[in-house]
This record gives sequence, C-alpha cells and structure tokens, in this order.
Amino acid sequence: MNDKHRRNRERGQRVRLNMSANERDFPQGSKALTLASSLEGMLADADALDAARSASARKRKQGTEARDGARTKLRRMVRITYDTAEPLGLDHPEIKGVFKPPSKNNNDQELAAAARSATTAAAQFAALFTESGLPPVFFDEMRTTADRLDIAAATQAEAAGELVAANAALEDIFRRMEELIDRLDPIVRNSYANDPAKLAAWESARRLERAPHRKPDDDEDDDEDDNAPPPPAPANP
Repeated sequence: MNDKHRRNRERGQRVRLNMSANERDFPQGSKALTLASSLEGMLADADALDAARSASARKRKQGTEARDGARTKLRRMVRITYDTAEPLGLDHPEIKGVFKPPSKNNNDQELAAAARSATTAAAQFAALFTESGLPPVFFDEMRTTADRLDIAAATQAEAAGELVAANAALEDIFRRMEELIDRLDPIVRNSYANDPAKLAAWESARRLERAPHRKPDDDEDDDEDDNAPPPPAPANP
C-alpha cells in the first residue's frame, strides 16, 4: 500500500477495534454493529488486495529484469551474427548484405523480429557460421532469446495492468470505508454524549492521520507509481 492507503487502513483498523471493544454498548442487530461488521469485511478485502498488489509488483520487477537481460543478450547476438557474416562475404558473395546490424532505433519488438529473421536466413549458411567459430546451437539460442524477450515484455505489461486494477480497487474500498465511518460517526457520538472518555476514544479512532510533510527533494513512496502504465521499450543503443 502507498502512504495514503496505509493511513486509511490504520484508521479503519482503529475504528474496528474501538467498536469491538465497546460492542456491548450497542444492541445486537443495530445499525452500528452492522456497519462495524461491514468495516471488518472491507479491511479483509483491502488486505487481500494488497497481497495481490505486492505479488504483481514482484511479477513486474521480474518481467523488467528478464526483459533487460534478454534485450542485452539478443542485441549482442544480432551484432555477432552481422560481424561474423560480413567477412564471410569476401569469399561468399551470396551472403553479403543478407544480415543487418541491430538498429539504434529498434524497439524490443523490432529487435526480436530482426533476430528471428536472422535465424531464418542463417539456416542456409549454417556450415559457414560453424566454420567461423559459432556453435551449432547459436541460432536456436537466438530464437529462444527472442521468445524470452517477448514473454518478458508481456509479463511486465500484464503485471503493470494488475497493479493499476488493484490500486483502483483499493481506492474504491477506502472511499466506501470513509463513507461507512461517516455514517457510523453520529450514532457513536449520540451514544456517548454523556461519556466523555469513550467519546474521546472514538474521536481518536476515527481521525484520519495527516500525510507526513515532505521536503521538495524527498523521495516519493515506492508504491505511488503503481498506477502508471509500463514504461515504453527503450531504443537499442
């Protein structure tokens, strides 16, 4: 949860504990206890969503790391293919110009497509590449790496979407929780009108803590960017 979510959850938890401690002050089946029961369910839902959000954040990180690794490896393999093929063209004109170096402007999708194109073109020159020192499995591995790049990009995008959905659901829960506490507030106030101690405890429980003051150069909460879309695929240098 981000800081805002945590403060709202803590408020809901304080109200829940206050109502639980004073349950005997309200008749069974009363609106106050019905609202308190609903609040408990909202808190459970918020915790479940936060666990799912954390899993999606880990999934996005794993996808990003896998994508970075596959991109770097694939760019290097396409470069090796080109650097190997160019000298071969001196003795084998048919191979000259067939293979291209990785473009600086390629995105990940274009890089993967270029790698697959190179593996297809290399099939007819397999013996030449092997004579030049490339292992026989080189192009199979390059195709597999292209697949891994696509899968990692899809995983990253999927996880980012899950984070957006989880945060939207959390926002909805805490909005409804605030409305519930607003409905509960006059009931509790009226019930404790002649009990200053319990009224003060209620006031303390229902109060939403202020957000901590941030200096301009403070880092933002790590979770605040969970609603952001996945970053665009960087161009290949």
